[in-house]
Amino acid sequence: MVNLSKAATATTVHAKDTTYLCGKPTGGWIDAGEEKTYTFAPGATAKLSDLNNMLHAVPLAQFAAHTDFCLNHTSAPDTEPCYDRGTHEIVLDGSGRITNIVEVGLVKQVVTP
Repeated sequence: MVNLSKAATATTVHAKDTTYLCGKPTGGWIDAGEEKTYTFAPGATAKLSDLNNMLHAVPLAQFAAHTDFCLNHTSAPDTEPCYDRGTHEIVLDGSGRITNIVEVGLVKQVVTP
């Protein structure tokens, strides 16, 4: 799990590793490391979580615009919900590039690459 530290682009993600903190109101995936820069592998996929915690695939450009809207409120608003901390689950290839990135909504979804 990572928390986005900057809006993604269609080629790059800036994020921090996380640790899970139990309890309310501050529970959830909290930052636990320095910012890292990841790039997308060829054919990488992205999924966003809707208000019903259902995942759906989106193009990387739409994923990037969504993160920009949620973190910076600078791109055109979209119809996808924004979640606290910008938590995402990532799958990396052997070279450390992202092959799959999934927005984590209100509960952790099971990722199927």
